[in-house]
Amino acid sequence: MDNDAPSSAFTNTVPTGNSNQPPDAPVDGAGTTTDGDVMTDSRGSEQNTGSDHDIDASVRPQRQEPVVSRRLGLSEVFGYSEDSDTNLLGLIYHVGGSVHYPHHSGRTVTLPQDRLGFVRREIAKMPPRPILDFLLQFFLTEVNWMTQLIHPPSFMLYYDSWWAKQSPKLLDEDIHVTHIDFTVLILRTCAFAAQFLPSPTYTVDSIRGMPLSQVREVCNTIGTSLHGVAETVNERGSLFRVQHLCFYAFNQACEGRLGSSWALLSSSIRVAHGLGYHRLAGSDSLLGDPLEREMKRRVFCNLYVWDGLLSRQLDRVSSFGDSFNMGNLPRMHLTPEVESESDAPEAFTERILQARLMAMWSCIKKSQGEDGTLYDPTQAQELHDWLQKDFVETLPPAFSLTNPDCKWDERLRHLPKQRQLIRATVGESICHLFRPLLRLGITDVRAMPIYKQVLLQSQATALTLAAFSILDASNKLHSLMGAMHTRLPAVVIYPFEAAVTLALLCIKDLVPREADVGVPGVQQNLKIRTNSVSTVTASSTEVLAATVQERLLQGQPVCYETCVAAVEETLNCLQKLSEISVLADGATESLSRLLSTIKNMSKNGVVDSINIASTDIAPSSKASLEQSQHVFASDSDMSLLTWVSASPGLHTISTADTTVDTLASEWPPFALSPLNDMWDPAVQDGLLSDWNRK
Repeated sequence: MDNDAPSSAFTNTVPTGNSNQPPDAPVDGAGTTTDGDVMTDSRGSEQNTGSDHDIDASVRPQRQEPVVSRRLGLSEVFGYSEDSDTNLLGLIYHVGGSVHYPHHSGRTVTLPQDRLGFVRREIAKMPPRPILDFLLQFFLTEVNWMTQLIHPPSFMLYYDSWWAKQSPKLLDEDIHVTHIDFTVLILRTCAFAAQFLPSPTYTVDSIRGMPLSQVREVCNTIGTSLHGVAETVNERGSLFRVQHLCFYAFNQACEGRLGSSWALLSSSIRVAHGLGYHRLAGSDSLLGDPLEREMKRRVFCNLYVWDGLLSRQLDRVSSFGDSFNMGNLPRMHLTPEVESESDAPEAFTERILQARLMAMWSCIKKSQGEDGTLYDPTQAQELHDWLQKDFVETLPPAFSLTNPDCKWDERLRHLPKQRQLIRATVGESICHLFRPLLRLGITDVRAMPIYKQVLLQSQATALTLAAFSILDASNKLHSLMGAMHTRLPAVVIYPFEAAVTLALLCIKDLVPREADVGVPGVQQNLKIRTNSVSTVTASSTEVLAATVQERLLQGQPVCYETCVAAVEETLNCLQKLSEISVLADGATESLSRLLSTIKNMSKNGVVDSINIASTDIAPSSKASLEQSQHVFASDSDMSLLTWVSASPGLHTISTADTTVDTLASEWPPFALSPLNDMWDPAVQDGLLSDWNRK
């Protein structure tokens, strides 16, 4: 069997451990089975490998085959995790005299004879190998950077082994469930890669005469059929199953079915939990031990990030809650382009940063109380300051939001894209934090003390700037990907939600007009071109971003007209993308209606707006927190507003209508540890336990 990687592009990182074994090979050593702690010697007689020197043989239960059958029944019928040392199943076998009991992973479970024919017929329908080879190579070089779910060298070793098993002389051999899981992983990965074709490097809409749409349909259809067989035979699954469920969820998101994507994501999380990834004790060792544990950490970290982002976006209940252990974050250096001793970021650094951000957001969400609670500006400001201090200000130099270190961009060519993803996610987090202020009515605002009204205006400005930051980041991400038609959800969702935020700010009249603040019109700076998406994205959107930046440097606010222009430009870009993206098509329709509402309101006058800037008791729209300190000093209710000054921790605000608890000590910083060092669990422990007192 040929286990060499097909090209040098996939061999610059050598997998550790036993990764050169085929997917269904045992890894426990010669003569050892994974179905029990009994092995045979050279004469065929059984040898007991359990540690029985400390248990009297007269009281130790006999290990007989019927016990194994009951063991399977307990795991399958009661749902006990086979990797637990503390649940009832683990206690039965530890107390019963054996610390090693079987893990019936897909590697050791073979398909029943009545399923073999169906499986082989489905595999025969797969696209020819040259098509699959091309799609996998494209995926590993152009798509894998988004998630790092696949380790290219080891994946290609298994891919070669998989094709070797398709030879006619091996077709009569038993097929293990893991072999089916890996087959589905190939199909799901290829279907996902096809979502990003054509591309700047491949401009044809077919591969060897097979249309890309047909490639996606065939791969997904066969993958669904084979997954159904594998799941029926073995519910527990494998690392390959978790991975292919993730890729199917990505496919659904690209097709504009985020609800289905959420369901698939939840399924993959359940499989990962069943395999013990939250304890890193999964026993289906398909890769060498160190590399396998690292890939499990990376998969589980990705699941945590996607669950956090989607649950926030869709307002769903997180599948993780507070159960993610930051000590389980990835820690190996697997980036061959740079030395592990250098200060270059690892390819997975962006995912770790996203996980840190989701951990902070979990605490923020818990602190905000139940849905329907009236928006509290002081609490939101504290949470924003905490996010700024303990996340934004601790970002590694290569991911800095203000002045990033770009010296590694040439060697790590996907680093600029990852940098924009971080920018967009941080901006989205700020938007989620401040966006509830849009629901406040005039009565709600007027009932607030003066300092809260000042905070509201400041936060409306911060919300506006965060939305512009998202638009700029998503625009640059799109440009870095070739500024072509793409189904990448981030290129659609981020700008759509940011544009909606700007539109709602205009509808609520929370941004000043140019005439009110005496700044030149933005329209004269815009030269809109409509001949291509790339031209629109590279010209007018960048001009808008430059205009916003210039006005901020001059101490001028972002105005109503600039926000409307940004909404219009986003609509133009989404209309281009809607030719192939279902998400963009739906976004275009909604954004068009909002834009029509804004234009109608401009003709008929603003109604039902907060209009904080024009209230008699609030400062002008130019007021900042620093400029407002004199207002607080003259108000008897403001004497304890220490949040205005910089401070290392959260503060106590005590007024007639609000009390916010203070943390007893400074929070531990979220400093990014080297990937080859143990992640400090005190960070997560302090984060969750301290916040529970809030």
